[in-house]
Amino acid sequence: MFTVGSGITLILEDNLELLGRNNNTASLITINSGGTLIMNHGIKITGNRAPAINSGIGGGGLHVEGTFIMKGGEISNNNSYSGGGVSVGSSGTLTMTGGKIFNNNASGRSGRDGGGGVYVQGSFTMDNGEIFNNSVTSSVSANVYSGGGGGVLVNGTFTMNDGKINNNSASGGITLGGGVLVGGTFTMNGGEISYNSVSSRNGGGGGGIGFDNSQGRTLTINGGLISGNSSSSGSNGGGGVYIEVGRGNIFIKTGGIIYGYIDGDTNSNIVRNSSGNILQNRGHAIHVSDTYNSLYVSGKDSTSEPNDNLSFNGTVKPPIWSGNWDY
Repeated sequence: MFTVGSGITLILEDNLELLGRNNNTASLITINSGGTLIMNHGIKITGNRAPAINSGIGGGGLHVEGTFIMKGGEISNNNSYSGGGVSVGSSGTLTMTGGKIFNNNASGRSGRDGGGGVYVQGSFTMDNGEIFNNSVTSSVSANVYSGGGGGVLVNGTFTMNDGKINNNSASGGITLGGGVLVGGTFTMNGGEISYNSVSSRNGGGGGGIGFDNSQGRTLTINGGLISGNSSSSGSNGGGGVYIEVGRGNIFIKTGGIIYGYIDGDTNSNIVRNSSGNILQNRGHAIHVSDTYNSLYVSGKDSTSEPNDNLSFNGTVKPPIWSGNWDY
């Protein structure tokens, strides 16, 4: 519908609805490198189903290679194989200070696809707003890695200062991250990641946050709340957070609350097996594993409070970890 070219600033406002179509072959809006889109209150970008985009970058509602500033409005009911709502390319920047991204879907057709709400190769800063009820639904086989990130998949840089990522889901073969899948760098300074779920037929995990098993990933939690998430998988865990560090990945927690499991507590993060049974020593709050050596496994089934500093460094062999882990 719109392509925002280099040197152009497009401002959307005043109760405008941009309506896509089923079986489209492009994003509804494309922002080229050097272009800027500002989206204010009252705007709807909705109803665009573009599963067959051939660019390798997806984006049912928007594809961003320039600058997208979302101050309000909604991005909803869009679909693509990656970035159901928004896809941010390697040169793109998304700043979200308000608005809602919801009811979008990514089909997650292969390994690094996903991001039901947002897929990020470039940079994403979330200062407010909501990302909810998005999904990744991959039909690939149980033994194939099928991406994930029901709310957000980040292969670039994601900084969350505030806002909510809630009630998103990811399901498929080896699937990670009901709320957020980290394939790059994610820093959580505040906000809330709650009531997301991941269901994996083999492996996978991370109801709130899942960690890609490739090299050079970093997750830093300085604040915020991770609660009410669930992981149901064939082998792995991490109701709140699941991390694989065996390829040189890093996890650091210096603040925030990641709930463990207490029967009857709706804040609890929880790990179940594929039969629905509650598992112990699979990290209701956090589960960390070294992909290459089962000796190096740590986790917390109990709640990790703000003053509970934890770290796990997989850039050295054997890995180094510190803090009050439960196992």
